[in-house]
This record gives sequence, structure tokens and C-alpha cells, in this order.
Amino acid sequence: MYKKNYSFYLILSLSYLLDSILNIGLIWITLETMGSTLYLGIILSLSAFIPFFATRYLKNKIKFDIKYLSIFRIIIFAYISVFILIFNAINLVSFLNIAILLGINNFLCMSTYQIENTKLVSNKLISKSYAAKYFQSSIQFGAFIGSFLGTFLLNYIKFDSLIHFTSICIILISINVILLNKNEDKSKISIEKDTLEEIEVSSNKKVKKTKDYTELILLFSLIGFHIGTFNMVIPVIFQRINNWNSMYFGVVDALAGIGSLLAVFIKQSRKRALLLSLMLILIDIVLGYSNIYIMTALATFFTGFCISYISIMIRELIITLSIDNYTSNYISNETTLYYNISTGISPILISLIISDFGFGIMSSRYILFIIAILIFIILYVKKEKN
Repeated sequence: MYKKNYSFYLILSLSYLLDSILNIGLIWITLETMGSTLYLGIILSLSAFIPFFATRYLKNKIKFDIKYLSIFRIIIFAYISVFILIFNAINLVSFLNIAILLGINNFLCMSTYQIENTKLVSNKLISKSYAAKYFQSSIQFGAFIGSFLGTFLLNYIKFDSLIHFTSICIILISINVILLNKNEDKSKISIEKDTLEEIEVSSNKKVKKTKDYTELILLFSLIGFHIGTFNMVIPVIFQRINNWNSMYFGVVDALAGIGSLLAVFIKQSRKRALLLSLMLILIDIVLGYSNIYIMTALATFFTGFCISYISIMIRELIITLSIDNYTSNYISNETTLYYNISTGISPILISLIISDFGFGIMSSRYILFIIAILIFIILYVKKEKN
């Protein structure tokens, strides 16, 4: 693999490591400080919805590459650090401010890194299969290390110190990335003009939405809903029901990331996906009702594995519905739309269900496995049809 490729995947992994430290820290400290699942749900939903629709509106107006993304990250994290330093306020307004900016950063990072990864393939610097594996592996590796470090550090330093430390690291790495890309030849890494033109007009081409297509969209949305619900209820169960500290939460979140990473290397099979969806129901029951930490930790590992494996299978099935570049891009955009909507709406919806206005905090125990049952039913129906 070329030296440039190693640099790109190292930057990708470090970015997700540092971002995950702040993301996981924000989730834990919000629930701990505000003492309300409703506030956490609002923050998680806004951090998903506002950046998503903002970036969709601006996607044709702003073109990011690694260099400009790095400049953007310097500005964003310098602002966050200065904001906390000046106002020294750890409250709802601060949490909303940080969450929305982190959400925008997360969306732009994902889209920019995906484009850069595509450029490596387009310029034949790496094969498609290896690009997909290295890309997913770099993200998962950085994310689970960052999740562990974030909650580990919260046991020893305050949240504002965690923000300053992480922001400085991000700024220093971003400056280094800018210097590395200063003399880069843009023409060697640009996507072909014809491909860009196809992408621009693809949204105008109508795609016949078959029943099979609709089922896959629904299934993919449920996966997103499960992930959003997991991010909402697990901190609640750990902190409010089992009285476990942030270190425990960081370890299980890291284990979920390791499980997701390992699923990338397992050969796809519909029968195996159906079996894992059934296994997911049992795992989610353990997650909700077990007060034995080792069992819960193992359950989160297998949750990450099962969800990742099923997600990969759904993506492959959706790709098979594409008959050309137009429909491929259209389907990709629509699945991303519904996935992000379901991921964004789940925290606020679940927070209302488990709040005092709904069924109470103990209802957080059984929400995950209800969603897992729906995933299993749709996969079973599809298997019977085929």
C-alpha cells in the first residue's frame, strides 16, 4: 500500500479517536449534570438533525477536501475551547452548543473522508475491497479507543479540561495535515468530471420503488433506530439504574466498537444474518435486565457485532437493486436520508417514553429488544420470500 494511503487511514483513525472522546464524554456528562433523560434525548436529536439538514442544504455550495476540513476543524474546536474557557459554564446551553458543532463536524468528516477514500480508488492507489475494509476498520478502531479514553479520563479530570485537552490535540493534528497537503497536486486526486456530472443529475432520475426496496429501506431505518436507542438507553441503564460509573460505560462502548470491527471480516450470508438477528433479541434482553457487569459487557460486544453484520448485508442487498450509476446514487442518498432521520429521531422519542411523562425510567430495559424483534421479523419474512 502506498505511503499516502497509510497517512490517510492514520488521519482517519486519529480523527475518530479524538472525536469519540468528546462525543462519549458529552453523552455521559449531560445525563449526569442535567439528571433528565429528556434533556439528553433533545441534545442527541438536535446534534443529528441540525447538522444533517444543514449539510444536505449546503452540499452543493461547499466542497470540502482534507485541507479545508482540517481548517474547519481548527476553527470549530478552537471556538468550543474558548467558549468553555470564557463562560466556564457546564449547562444545557453549553451542551447544546457543543453537541450541534460536534454533529456538524461528524457529518462533514464522514462525507469528506468518504470522498477522499473514493479518490484513492479512482486513482488506482488501492482496490475497492481494501479501501472499504481499511476505511471501516480505521473508523471502528479509532472510535472504540476514543470511547474508552473519553470515559476513562472523565474519572480523573473535569469535562471542561477534557474539552481543552482534546481540542488542542485536534488542532495540532489538523495543522500537521494542512502542512502535509500543502504541495499536493489536486489533479492527481480529483474524481473524473463525468462521474461528478452523473452524481449531480442522479437525483433527477426516478427509481421504481418495489416492495423489496421498501422493505430494505425500512430494515435499514430500524438499524439506525436501534443504534440511536442504544446510545440513549445504555447510559441511562448504567447511570440511573445500575449505578455504574463512566469507566464502565466506556469499556462496553469500546467492546461494541470491537464487535462492529470484527463483523467487517466475516463472509456475508442471509441465513447467518437471520440467526444473528434472533441472537440480537436475546442480547438486548441481557443488556436491559442484567445487573452483572461482565454479562452486560459481553452483550454489548455481540450487539456491535450483530448490528454491524446485518447492516453490511443490507447494504449489499440494496446495491444489488442498482442497475446503473444514476439509480445507485439515488438509492444511496435515500437510504442515508432515512437512516439519519431514524437515528436522529430515536433519542427524543425514547427519552419521552422513559421519562416521568411516559412509562418511567424502568421501561428503558425492554425498548431495545422490541426493536430487535421487528428487525428479526422483517429479515424472516424476506428469507421466506426468497
